[in-house]
Amino acid sequence: MIIFETKNKIADEFAHSHIPKLKEISKPLKPFGITYFSYSKLVDKDKFMVLCPHMAKIREKFGYSLDREHIVQPQLGQIQQHKEIALWQIFVPENPIVKEFRDFNINHGISLFRKREGNIYESFHFATTNDNEQILDVYFNNLSILNIFSDYFVNKMSDIIDHQIPGKLIQIESP
Repeated sequence: MIIFETKNKIADEFAHSHIPKLKEISKPLKPFGITYFSYSKLVDKDKFMVLCPHMAKIREKFGYSLDREHIVQPQLGQIQQHKEIALWQIFVPENPIVKEFRDFNINHGISLFRKREGNIYESFHFATTNDNEQILDVYFNNLSILNIFSDYFVNKMSDIIDHQIPGKLIQIESP
């Protein structure tokens, strides 16, 4: 049973077309052992943008039915609780998308949350491989670098993540 269906072909094609640039920009993270980066933006609690190298494959498997419950709600919950960081294993341990990431050898993640202005929230997601359990020390010893990288990402991708351009956001509709 699909609870939330949010098809937006334009937004998906847009997000998928920028995966090469996302991968290129995230290369400076590799020396720290961070092999995965993605970005999400929430606007008005019911519209969002995800730039994720694996989102096309996740959409093929799950469709859009998990968007509200497993993409938007966990991030919004952390932001509303004024949390700035969260470890994936703690804040979404049974999330089907995080479980799927393990099949892509993506694990041991950390997310940084920011409230930009009014009703605009951003999340920056960093992770490594399944076998790199010691990455937690790297995260906590380099939080300032993760924040600097997040600023760098926003600066370099500002034209791409500008949510005011029509068609870039996926609208979540309640049943």
